[in-house]
Amino acid sequence: MKYILDFDETISKMDVGRDCISPDIGLDGKYFMEKVREIRKNIRETPEYNAEFEKKYGVPHEYSIELAAVLIEMGIHSDVVRENGRQSKNNIRDGFFPFKEYANSVGDEIIVLSACPAEWLRYYWEKYGNGLEIIGTELSTDENGVYNFIKQPCGEDGKPILIKPYLNGDLMVGVGDSLGDRGFFDELKKREQLTIGIGIILKGI
Repeated sequence: MKYILDFDETISKMDVGRDCISPDIGLDGKYFMEKVREIRKNIRETPEYNAEFEKKYGVPHEYSIELAAVLIEMGIHSDVVRENGRQSKNNIRDGFFPFKEYANSVGDEIIVLSACPAEWLRYYWEKYGNGLEIIGTELSTDENGVYNFIKQPCGEDGKPILIKPYLNGDLMVGVGDSLGDRGFFDELKKREQLTIGIGIILKGI
């Protein structure tokens, strides 16, 4: 059995961009969410914006990778994100760790599939031990360690691509809470696997 789980507001009660990284880089959480909405609005309403987004950040826009774009736009050093992951407090839902312990004990696999920076996820999870596969948005840096491009997006379009190596016939359960999870839900449903949408955005999927 494999469990493919979103992180922000699924495993966790927090949003990494809004609640963890923004305060550490001098952004108000509300302002960060305004930036996210602004990018999505531009994509919807301005046809040429997606080409501008790809030129600036290295990949076409996809839902949920806006945090990576903000980090690049602000010239954030990768060390800041790593240390933020290491220092961020535990906001994991109470039932997750007993579930993780059980899954590991019976040989089931847990895959954390998130649009937030993979580096942040790895440093966050290292304090809780092994037993998880981490897949997130990978960013490249310049020679000084400052983020400059999105190397591997893990949003709505990237998630179904990134889980394909794990689709080997095992029973699978996917859990997510946002439109960024719709793509990998669709990929699992093609294979008659179970998907669980929490919250109102994915209600009924």
